[in-house]
Amino acid sequence: MLLFALFVGLLVLTRVPFLSNVLVGEEGMHAAFVLAKGSYAPLNEQGIPQLMLGSFEGEAFLGATQHSIGPYVVLRWLSTVWPVALGDPLPLSDALAARSVQARLPFFLLYLLGVAGLLWRWATVCIERPSWRWWVFGGLFFYGLTTPLAVGGSIQPQIDASVGVALVGLAAWLLTATWPPGLQFWTAVAAGVLVGFGKQEWTLAFAAAWVVVLLLSKLWRCANGNILGGFALGLGVGTALTYGLSPTDYLASFNLMDHFLSKSSDVNRLELLLQWRSYLLPVLLMLLLMTMAGIGRIPELVRQSPGAVITAGGAWAIALGFAAAGWRGDGFPRYYAPALVASLYALQVFVLGLPDLGRRRNTALIGLAVLVVGLAINFGVIGDGLSRKESITSIPGLRLKPINRRFEQIIQGSAVDDRSVYVDHSGLWVYAPEVDFVHEDPSVAATYESVYPSSSGRLVRP
Repeated sequence: MLLFALFVGLLVLTRVPFLSNVLVGEEGMHAAFVLAKGSYAPLNEQGIPQLMLGSFEGEAFLGATQHSIGPYVVLRWLSTVWPVALGDPLPLSDALAARSVQARLPFFLLYLLGVAGLLWRWATVCIERPSWRWWVFGGLFFYGLTTPLAVGGSIQPQIDASVGVALVGLAAWLLTATWPPGLQFWTAVAAGVLVGFGKQEWTLAFAAAWVVVLLLSKLWRCANGNILGGFALGLGVGTALTYGLSPTDYLASFNLMDHFLSKSSDVNRLELLLQWRSYLLPVLLMLLLMTMAGIGRIPELVRQSPGAVITAGGAWAIALGFAAAGWRGDGFPRYYAPALVASLYALQVFVLGLPDLGRRRNTALIGLAVLVVGLAINFGVIGDGLSRKESITSIPGLRLKPINRRFEQIIQGSAVDDRSVYVDHSGLWVYAPEVDFVHEDPSVAATYESVYPSSSGRLVRP
């Protein structure tokens, strides 16, 4: 238990310096799902969560998520237990920093929930097998969880690296843990429900992996119908649940995928991946290590740990799917975070199943060298963002000090009769919910003006 707490504590320490970073890009509208309660809650008349795109004279300007609604429902569930709300008073000094911590922390807790099973199992292994070699291999997991993608994604008020890691991580834990025969079916069902309740991309990726494992099971006559049947049932139930909560959003997500693909049709995929190399090379490394650890024992793994093979396949499918899509988003590739965590869960199972690994000194020394170099690169990249006071989440490299100053001036101006409508980052509303604003996206601002014509002469841009 103490070792597990140490592992968690180390992850917390790597995030603490960035929790007070001001919210930028779309982070504010996602933080609102947790912090905005009562009359502030971003819900439509049917109680469906919607994006807080702006406000005008006390009226919320909401927009459909156009995604599977399940992850947003999870954030609203979290809001009911999160002890902080927008209307709560803030300290007179460092008010923005305090609100930023309140906004980012619940998303980090979701991330920790998703990786807790990984950390707990490795803490148990280190106690049961007290050898420096096992500590080295455990360090590789710490490396994976402190990469720039993992650190930035875990504190970003968004879906993929918070709710995504929680749902996919918990599902991966259920699929890779050892359960009594009587529980295997039900744990597989639960894993399927978690994945199916999330974004369609995760569901499709794990469904593809399930099909591959099913075919291999038939080929090699493996008796693992409980796990395969339970997971398929769970995927169906989870998908039905999120569809039933908002059919419109669920179906709109497919149109959004087509829209993103059309917008990225002229994007050079290789060039984009190279631009993101500091984020994605660690993901590729973990995927390759996972594959190398299991490739020689595929028949054995399909028979004994089909859930781990599904998890491994799901990790590859998520990563390859988003690489092929070529979508830039806000410049931070958070979409790969669930793939990274899933690959670590599968790698853990594959490594623990290797024969006499604890006696392989040369392999452990290579792992130690990779660990030292990898951690040095991680902290070098992350530390650069800290020293420069730049965003390490949305819009990476964006200078944060000017945004802090601008938000402080707007908040001070709101104390008087300020009729301006600020076209700015959506986080502005989290710090000053009484201020009229609209998210800086040009299409959003144009729609806002058409809905509220009297706002046109009052728009103020940075």
